[in-house]
Amino acid sequence: MTYELVEAGFDVIEAADGEAAIRTLDSGAAIDLLLTDIRLPGSKDGWSVARHARTTHPGLPVIYATGYSAEMVDLVPGGQLIRKPFLPAMMVRAVEDMGVSPGRH
Repeated sequence: MTYELVEAGFDVIEAADGEAAIRTLDSGAAIDLLLTDIRLPGSKDGWSVARHARTTHPGLPVIYATGYSAEMVDLVPGGQLIRKPFLPAMMVRAVEDMGVSPGRH
């Protein structure tokens, strides 16, 4: 996913797990959108990362990706769920549909 977004001109900050994502959100970094898998290494899943993101960045666009059946969908308001597998262009389009443009800060 990351490669395609970088190739499309987006600046991407990666996190190794949910805890690292939360540290990044709390760091004061300029973040225009959260793209998270639902299942993440560590004790925080994508649902909890997105809920935390909305406490520190109200209104932040959120896209969740999953290859699993999300039986208990817990989207933040306005969040979008994309099921894997998907074409890379679909993710780029989803990011743009959330109102985020390449190079915007």
